[in-house]
Amino acid sequence: MERKAVSGIMLTLLLTSMLTLAFNVRTVKATDFSPLTRFEKILMFEDDFENGIAGWWNEISGTPTLSTDIVHSGNYSYVTDEDLDYLAYHWFNTSIIGEMEAWFYDSMSNMSVTSIVSTDWDYHYVFGALMWYGVDYGNAHHYYYRLGDLWTTSISSCLRTVGWHRVNIIHEPERAYILLDGELLVEINHTVAFRGFTIGDHWIYDTVSFSHYDDVKVWRYVPHADVAVTNAMPNKFGHEKHHAYPAWTIYVNVTVLNNGTAPANITVTAYFDESGWHEIGNKAVTNLAPSTNTTVTFSWDLSSVRYCNHTIKANATLIGAVDTNPANNEDHSWVKVKMPGDVDNDSDCDVDDVFTYVSPAYGKSLGQLAYDQQCDFDGDGDCDADDIFLYLSPNYGKSYSC
Repeated sequence: MERKAVSGIMLTLLLTSMLTLAFNVRTVKATDFSPLTRFEKILMFEDDFENGIAGWWNEISGTPTLSTDIVHSGNYSYVTDEDLDYLAYHWFNTSIIGEMEAWFYDSMSNMSVTSIVSTDWDYHYVFGALMWYGVDYGNAHHYYYRLGDLWTTSISSCLRTVGWHRVNIIHEPERAYILLDGELLVEINHTVAFRGFTIGDHWIYDTVSFSHYDDVKVWRYVPHADVAVTNAMPNKFGHEKHHAYPAWTIYVNVTVLNNGTAPANITVTAYFDESGWHEIGNKAVTNLAPSTNTTVTFSWDLSSVRYCNHTIKANATLIGAVDTNPANNEDHSWVKVKMPGDVDNDSDCDVDDVFTYVSPAYGKSLGQLAYDQQCDFDGDGDCDADDIFLYLSPNYGKSYSC
């Protein structure tokens, strides 16, 4: 229960200064505001007052009254028609990261009204209590907010206006903030998980606020687990390659991205299709930080892979978490395994392959201008006698079909 112990601008300024040092408070315009979005919101409590006062409110002061005169939605709202008239829920079993939303109506007819929408992180310690005060705090035309103990209040730059207003008090890891009608009112860079919430009039002033509230919701934020495979790329000598030979060992680079809000442990697996999926390999990625990616490389020996086109599939699976967006867990690519000697990819080894392609590349190695990797049938970085006599010659005049 709160009592009017002291008033005046000097006390407010002193406490605000102390609070700013302790909590690193900032008030900014909405254009500066960038909320985190990678949380899953779980609705915990909701009351639109259409069926009376919801039974989950476990702290009630005064005799709760419903009004039909001023409503945000439906037929009823909650009105504070007594002094010290409020609804609250205390306490959660554990503090939570989450969000409270409530609508209030400001008629501007009572310039000394005292009402609050707030979340609490400990007894008498409030973060983001949005309030509007009268002459006791020096300015009846602006909305105030509260951060800290009983007497810590600060004036905002937001002018009071007649009508319904939406308040969102949001607690995220490392910061918390208040939004008024979608505009950022105040933010603190401080972890404040809340344990309760309240609406109404908490002050003994022998006055009645006649404030209306409606559509109260409270969500709990849970880490959003989402891993994506953003690229699967076959490569040889560091360059993307889709045409290869049976004597080659190529590499499959798989890039995975943690779209979630917590470090992720991931199993990454690569496959190729040949009358069914065959595993190329699997590797574990541990503690991949949120919003970061990493590339996993698999070695793939093509000696037992048949000629023609093969689809490559890369898959990422979360370890110890449920992926909320499994649709982006895979990516695909392809490789065509060709008959040695089929440089021009027309499914045969003929005079064109020999004179148009192999002859200019003969004797050249990786890094030289005329080197052609498609003439390097054994994949050792050059085009030499081994490529001609061991790989091309046995296939000269032959063809194959895909």
